[in-house]
Amino acid sequence: MRGKLNGAAPMSAAALRGAGGAAENFVEGLRRLQEACGAGNVLGATGAAMVLSGVAWGCYRVMLACPYLLCILVGVLVMVVSLVMRPGGLLVLLPEFVQDLLLRKTVFDMLYDDTNMQNMSRKWGRMLLLCYGEWAPADIRVVTAGLDPAFVDTVIRRTFLQHLPAPLRTVLLPSPRPVPVPGALVAPGGWPRGSPEEAIQTAAATGVSSVGVPSDLGGPPLSAQKISKLLKEKAQDKDKRITEPGLDQAIYGVFGIWPTFLRMGETILGRAWGLFTVSTLIASLSAACLYLPWSRGMLLKGLARLPMKQAILGADGAGGGRLAE
Repeated sequence: MRGKLNGAAPMSAAALRGAGGAAENFVEGLRRLQEACGAGNVLGATGAAMVLSGVAWGCYRVMLACPYLLCILVGVLVMVVSLVMRPGGLLVLLPEFVQDLLLRKTVFDMLYDDTNMQNMSRKWGRMLLLCYGEWAPADIRVVTAGLDPAFVDTVIRRTFLQHLPAPLRTVLLPSPRPVPVPGALVAPGGWPRGSPEEAIQTAAATGVSSVGVPSDLGGPPLSAQKISKLLKEKAQDKDKRITEPGLDQAIYGVFGIWPTFLRMGETILGRAWGLFTVSTLIASLSAACLYLPWSRGMLLKGLARLPMKQAILGADGAGGGRLAE
């Protein structure tokens, strides 16, 4: 067809193949043999039989070299059969959250239910508020109202060492030693005063400076007064560790700006930096919500429930009726 449209005659099959060589003649001979007696089917069946024989032979040699594999395979097969034969089914053997996921959750629930994300953002957002400012005990009670006391205690007083399992803590910390001589200059743990072991043992038993160890490790209850005192101590310690001079004198010497305004600007920038950190966290969570399809769907559905919808459609619902029509 294309050759006729272009004004040229179509090529013949022989011309398309090219001149007959030894390889072409061999292929043609094999095809004629297949047409005459069907030898290709016999060769295919023979090849498949040889491959299967080789695989079986290899498995046999492996079983001879590693006979325990046969026991493992038979044992796994027997266990699978026993599970299949169980009248009560296998779902009752799975954890409760897996049962709840398989029996009660749907795809819509995965798109709609964002309780875990909301709970996490709310409780950690309150902890971030405590990081910015020296709060009074009354303010701390307002910020931590409704939070689990165990969660607040864990975040504020539990050190990284105390997060480790008890056997690992036992390996890391020095063991108590009996006092060799009554009245000797040793710590309560039996180590000489001033030794590295005594310092580590004291730090582990004391915990965080003014609030002690968590309640589950024998510490006193954590109150708002103790949290306020701890925040003041941390703020003072941070101010002591900032040893570089401020920017007010340098900028004043260069630009002639009064240091008073610079101190005001430094205070404003410090507050703005705290707000920027919180805003960055919220923006990151928002970006993650918009990036994931299921969270993006939940966000759009939440926006659809805002009062803005009534303002757009009309307070009397007339717009909604027109849309429905």
